Amino acid sequence: MPAPLPCGTTRRASWARTTSGSSRTAALRDLPLERLEGELALYGHKVVYTVSIDSPNSDDQIRALIDQVRGRAGSLSTRAGGRRVEFTLRHNGETIMENVYGG
Repeated sequence: MPAPLPCGTTRRASWARTTSGSSRTAALRDLPLERLEGELALYGHKVVYTVSIDSPNSDDQIRALIDQVRGRAGSLSTRAGGRRVEFTLRHNGETIMENVYGG
């Protein structure tokens, strides 16, 4: 029987599903993405999560994409083990959404 994965590894895989969910949802909505990156940092009782997207789409289309993915992915705070999550969405180098969840 293989050894269980450390908790941190499981969380990283869970957070990675958000960016992969974004790319799948973008494809289904016919929204081309030139770049999609997620950056996650843990600071004690706080998680800072930034998603960066470069695309020819409008800011409103990208916000709607992320809202749709979040609706399916569940609570960011729950996935962060109840920690406060500071979420930032950047589109073409500009911040277009900032939210704080939980904590």
